Amino acid sequence: MMTKRLLVVGGALAALAVPAGVAVAATTSPSPGPKAPATTQPYGPGSGRMMGGTGDPQDCPYYNSPEMQKWREQRAERQQLAPADRQKLTEQMRDRMWSQRTGTTASS
Repeated sequence: MMTKRLLVVGGALAALAVPAGVAVAATTSPSPGPKAPATTQPYGPGSGRMMGGTGDPQDCPYYNSPEMQKWREQRAERQQLAPADRQKLTEQMRDRMWSQRTGTTASS
């Protein structure tokens, strides 16, 4: 009879202790909050973004650069090229951007 009581009391204590322990652990360890952005600049070097971004494109320091204006003027011509030629231009651009990023020159 004594062992039955001991098992019942022990089981009840265990059943109450586990949720109480979880509740205490949840209140003592704060959950991680959202991280602050690495930079407040949506565009430009060091922004940490490969593509896209937020903000107004007009705020980008490269938006009205001579290279970008020339690129916009030639866009319609590029869209009329054959798919193979467009793929070749894409690969050339990728190589040029990669070499700028790594500081090397593309081998041709």
